[in-house]
Amino acid sequence: MMKKDHNRVLFGLASVALTASMALAQHGSHAYRVHIGDGKWVTPAEASAKGYMLYRERWLPSSLKKKVKVWQRADKGVETFADAYHVKTKHYRIKTNTPHHITELEIRPFLDELYRTYVEVFREDFGLKGKAANKNHIFVYYGYQSWRSEQNKTRGNPGFYQVRGPLVVLYDPADVDGFYKTCFHEGAHQFFTAMLPGASLPLWLTEALACYFEGFTYSPSTGRITKHLVPRHRLRSAQSALREAQKKGASLAPHDMFMQFKQGVFDATHYGLAWSYLYFLVHREDGKHKKDVFRFIKAMNGSGAKSIYKVFKKATGKDFHEVEKGWEPFILGI
Repeated sequence: MMKKDHNRVLFGLASVALTASMALAQHGSHAYRVHIGDGKWVTPAEASAKGYMLYRERWLPSSLKKKVKVWQRADKGVETFADAYHVKTKHYRIKTNTPHHITELEIRPFLDELYRTYVEVFREDFGLKGKAANKNHIFVYYGYQSWRSEQNKTRGNPGFYQVRGPLVVLYDPADVDGFYKTCFHEGAHQFFTAMLPGASLPLWLTEALACYFEGFTYSPSTGRITKHLVPRHRLRSAQSALREAQKKGASLAPHDMFMQFKQGVFDATHYGLAWSYLYFLVHREDGKHKKDVFRFIKAMNGSGAKSIYKVFKKATGKDFHEVEKGWEPFILGI
């Protein structure tokens, strides 16, 4: 957050009693306000009167003064990612050059809440469980210059995951929400791969599973993730593609619209369509067919060149062509 950016939120902790392992603040529209817990936002003057202090553009309770001094000492000499240090959370292993107060108050609590959410959603929505996903590694690059010079990436590519490697993400002070959003998608790839090592799913389903988490949001002030929100950009993309196909009289079959495309051809529109189909399968008729989704995803693992229609029929006992008829009206009706 830059000093001149008067539209950014002034940050605060949920209460004076919060420790460094808990969430820091909520990014939102409360300009010139400080969050002091229980949904209460006050002016900076009121926050100061209540014992809060402004530290590097963030409002912290005065009870953290000693920790701030420790973090200041630890920050000395940490500039580029070559100076990165290691931190452990309950469920992740972090390597970063991010200032320590951001790591302790923002990144650590978010990652553990992210892990808890992955466990819950993969179990409840996809019927998948596994203990191997614990203690994954994540590299967090602080600042765009570090990201650009050391990863040779742009802001348009703020993170990635390579199988059997760490999750690599940019934390840009100018776009903190971008850090959370990137972790939701790329972290889902990492979690799924660790949970089911050796799993082999078609590209469309792999990306649909990651995009499924793009609609989730994180509130640093409460330390909680809100689940199952619709990612608007994916919805708009899917709806636009479906309407265009309708207009042209083209096929609306999932296989023709996105399932057949491979890496290098699979583009942003295919991502939106893939997400929309998985979302449809999970949530159609108020989620009454989730067990079919469980069976289908497990059956798709390692299915290779097998016909998706045969895999679906064998796994669920239902005809894929009949089910897919509900996809277009479902998505266009959102």
